[in-house]
Amino acid sequence: MSLGLLLMTPPFVDADQCQSLLELVRDLDASKFDALFFVDHMFLEGDRYLAFERDVDRPYQLECYSLLAACAAVTSRIRLGTLVTPLPLRHPAFVAKMAATIDVLSRGRLVLGVGTGWPAREYEAFGLPFEASHRRRTEMVVEAMEMMRSLFGSPDPVDYAGEHYHLQRAPFFPKPVQGAHLPIWVGGSGTTSRDLVAKLGDGWTPAAPHYNAVSPDVYRQGWADIRERATAYGRNPEEITPAVLINTTISGTRDAAWGAASAQQLRVDWKDISLESMQESGVLAVGTAEDCLRQIERYAAAGARYVTVCPVPMTMDNARRTVEHYAEGVLPRLGDVAVGN
Repeated sequence: MSLGLLLMTPPFVDADQCQSLLELVRDLDASKFDALFFVDHMFLEGDRYLAFERDVDRPYQLECYSLLAACAAVTSRIRLGTLVTPLPLRHPAFVAKMAATIDVLSRGRLVLGVGTGWPAREYEAFGLPFEASHRRRTEMVVEAMEMMRSLFGSPDPVDYAGEHYHLQRAPFFPKPVQGAHLPIWVGGSGTTSRDLVAKLGDGWTPAAPHYNAVSPDVYRQGWADIRERATAYGRNPEEITPAVLINTTISGTRDAAWGAASAQQLRVDWKDISLESMQESGVLAVGTAEDCLRQIERYAAAGARYVTVCPVPMTMDNARRTVEHYAEGVLPRLGDVAVGN
């Protein structure tokens, strides 16, 4: 069982506060955490910032790949990655170049999380084309993944002729340290996302806090479906990493944790749902280290081998407390967690 941390970019005001983030990243690298991930968006809709104590009128969002490059320079062990890059937001050749560069800078530690992209407002605000059809966006992700695999692995200039993307004898150097095996994880929990994982993905990383929640039972069914589909595609399901993202509020006492976790209810999609229901559905790991470990065990029993936690609220102080509590009370016990099939 592996544990990662997802950071929403805190609302920094000056360069000194950015240095605080890098200090946290250094400490994370010295801990037993396995990975650090960042979201990849130009901005998100206002209510999504409320749960992270942000100013909704100033959607502060540092650029993901620039952050990863900075983190690569101050770490030596933890994996670094995106959760997730909306592939239709950029031409995949640019994503491939950024990913390869960070993989080189980090000496082979990048995990590239990808998805179909949302919301439409993010595209419209910057005059970027948004394909409203999820099916068409999925087609774009398939082509992008195929193209990137070729760019990562081919020693020769790459030709690619898809409906959405084209390459014509495109040279691509340097290659990622991990080459064509640079892991690409796919977000999303729907049928098309699961099929994409089974066909082309190296990992599955649905986000439990999205929409109607990916409960442990839903996760178990989804992972079983991916394994079945992967086998039908002629792949070995054991080569796919089953991961999951959950929000977390952890403290030395349950009262303190549950009090802080109420920030989750500021989101429009969760405002009418009790924290107890969020905990039961898998949205939120809340309480003491023991409580949060129990939540991780539920997903492990459902088949997850990689759990990523996102602190709520996302302030620098709470992010640091979250790392400390998990490092002291959860990580030393992860080796005893049994993973289901």
